[in-house]
Amino acid sequence: NYSTDRMRLALIFIPFWILEGFIVISMFVFMLAGIQQYRVGLLDSPIQHVVAFALTLYIFLPLLFFQGLLSAKDDNNKVISHTYVVIPILFLIISFYFLLSVVLCVNNTPYEDSLETRRDMRLGRM
Repeated sequence: NYSTDRMRLALIFIPFWILEGFIVISMFVFMLAGIQQYRVGLLDSPIQHVVAFALTLYIFLPLLFFQGLLSAKDDNNKVISHTYVVIPILFLIISFYFLLSVVLCVNNTPYEDSLETRRDMRLGRM
């Protein structure tokens, strides 16, 4: 039978799911450790730990959804369309583009920094 002879995609993704789960859990523990250090007074702000966990979720959740939908599509070809399978990856790419655009708009370019430095030197502020 052809359906039992081929390798299921879910079996191929199991090592990736274990690795991704380990990364997400370790980043969650890292965030909790940062919050605990903040409560004790060893850190001024736990924001770096929280942002690291948020970025981990931001990257790995769409990948996990994509892998799960791709495995479901592989198991039952008629139920899930190709569009639904690639939506998490499209979300990740579009949000990366948006995040990059925001970061580039907020930060100065090296040319703008050099202009500010020259202006400050002319005005005697440096």
